Formats: sequence, C-alpha cells, structure tokens
Amino acid sequence: MPLYSFRCEACGKEFDRVASCGCSEKISCPGCGSESVKKVFSPFSFLRPNSGSAESSTPRRRYG
Repeated sequence: MPLYSFRCEACGKEFDRVASCGCSEKISCPGCGSESVKKVFSPFSFLRPNSGSAESSTPRRRYG
C-alpha cells in the first residue's frame, strides 16, 4: 500500500500514513484527533539498484 502525506486543517500538523489507494477510510490527525485532513503532494524518491542512495523522481537534464 502506498504512503500518503496529510495536513491537518485544524492544527496544521503534517503526517504520513500508509493507506489503500482509494483512501476511503477516515484519516484522523495523530496530534489533535481531527478528521479534517487533506492529502498533500509529496515528491517520491527511489533507490537505484546497487547504489545505496536515494534519487529524486525529477529527471536530470543532460547538457552536451
């Protein structure tokens, strides 16, 4: 299941939650308990095989 980032509209806390793709379940803020949360965009990273370091999802521009 994917990891989603959320922001609580009541207290402003940002948190991550593993949720199903449909995300039909009620998500509540771990800080204040409010269910008034919005999903926020967060870029993803991935590990390149045998590199041991994270790479950004944004492709690098090549010159030359």
